[in-house]
Amino acid sequence: MWHVKQGQKGLAVVEFAIILPVLVLAALAVVGRGRGLYQYNTLNKSVHDGARFLSDVAIGSLGTIDITLHESDTQNLVVYGDVDGGTAPLLPGLSTGDVTVSTIAVTLPGGGIITNHIEVSADYTFVPLFPALSALGYSMVPTMRASAVERALKL
Repeated sequence: MWHVKQGQKGLAVVEFAIILPVLVLAALAVVGRGRGLYQYNTLNKSVHDGARFLSDVAIGSLGTIDITLHESDTQNLVVYGDVDGGTAPLLPGLSTGDVTVSTIAVTLPGGGIITNHIEVSADYTFVPLFPALSALGYSMVPTMRASAVERALKL
């Protein structure tokens, strides 16, 4: 039978009380980082979906790129996951004003310039689930940026 000395009766409880805040902060940091990676992945995928959609419809009837006809559809697809829009964005706080659609000029090897690529990008301000961690020195990336470039496809 084990006999515990009188001075060590509550030692395990004291040790646990000392280490508990460190364990809780570590767990919160892991959860916060995982949430940030999940939201960045969602942003990146939605931007790529928007670029893929726009590359299919960007070339107008004259054979040139006209992104103005489908700019709002592309922004809706990136933000809501649907070209018709929606009420709940894929990421909290993301709006169509955060999405930029543009054309890119490419220089050909012979020296000519052709505009046959489109770019869709989005900026998203990440809001940590536990903002108190930032005050303790654990900082998350506050602004996420994702962009995708696609070649406009001819019909």
